[in-house]
Amino acid sequence: MAAPVSSQGDLRGRTILVTGAAQGIGAACARRAARAGARVAVADIDVDGAGRCADEITAAGGEARAVHVDVSDAASVEAAIATIDGEFGMLHAAIHAAGGTGGVAPAALLETTVEGFERVVRLNLVGSFLVCRAVARHMVAVDSGSSDRSIVLVGSLQGVVGSPHLAPYGASKAGIIHLARTAALELAPYGIRVNAVSPTITDTPSVLAMVDDERRAASAAAIPLRRIGTGDDVAAAALLLASTDGSFITGQNIVVDGGLSLTTARAVRR
Repeated sequence: MAAPVSSQGDLRGRTILVTGAAQGIGAACARRAARAGARVAVADIDVDGAGRCADEITAAGGEARAVHVDVSDAASVEAAIATIDGEFGMLHAAIHAAGGTGGVAPAALLETTVEGFERVVRLNLVGSFLVCRAVARHMVAVDSGSSDRSIVLVGSLQGVVGSPHLAPYGASKAGIIHLARTAALELAPYGIRVNAVSPTITDTPSVLAMVDDERRAASAAAIPLRRIGTGDDVAAAALLLASTDGSFITGQNIVVDGGLSLTTARAVRR
């Protein structure tokens, strides 16, 4: 039995690449895309985790394939695109959710090492560039004429407002937002849209491993909607941009934060 098509965008007949899809936001995006009828390339450096996500999708009646990718390595990204092309053919959309802190602990700017800064930037910003470039080259090479195609990069609220002790992470995520805007302008003539989504803290496994219950409660209390975001909250925004429902949206950054950035702006005005 085919997977039921969700009310958000009919993605039947479309192929979507989701990076960082072994868990968290990426996995939520992969599952939501499959529910909307897409063929999903579930990509991650953790290929076993990607395989589990792909198996979950196929068990529910969807179509998915696990693909290994190290987004910080150009050759690995190109190989993943070639694998997807051979398996599914043309990519209609890509959601790049891979990223993180690269194991670099938060530190004051004066204590941040060059090596730590470069590691985070390599993973987040360079990785986004490599994926965006490889996907765009593929899309241009298999020019589909009027077919709507989309690339969605995952930024962060930290790239919008900034936070102490997170200079490498915030700078890399701010760069992703700018990359999306620049790529949107350059790729528009090819019918390729590029956007970003920027979430605040979400209840994903990687975040839960670093944040205790007390900090989660404090974070929820600071958010106007009074709850922590979920992976599916972010996936909903990403799939809007990846689907034809967002066919006239490009070069934008959708902040998915329950209104938290509004409180920051209010504090600045005061």
